[in-house]
Amino acid sequence: MAIMSKEPAAQIESLGTDGKPVPRRRLKYYFSLGLALLTCPCHVPILIFVLSGTAASVFLAQNLLLAVVIMLPFFLISVVFTMHFYRGKGYKD
Repeated sequence: MAIMSKEPAAQIESLGTDGKPVPRRRLKYYFSLGLALLTCPCHVPILIFVLSGTAASVFLAQNLLLAVVIMLPFFLISVVFTMHFYRGKGYKD
């Protein structure tokens, strides 16, 4: 059963736990925050530990500088987007 809302359909991504619509901006904020936390260069040792026993862990351990150089732009961009979405100045949906 669909819940009728006065908000435009473009503004609604999904329903929250309380049954109310969750705006896309909030979901974009959480996604960009998660990406920032995952790609933060200081979390590389944690990623090596969590991924231990996998090829990704071996790659990160052997190419630490390369991994940091690759992850740093993703981290910086996601931090900028997170700040925009947190302040409510994010891009229009």
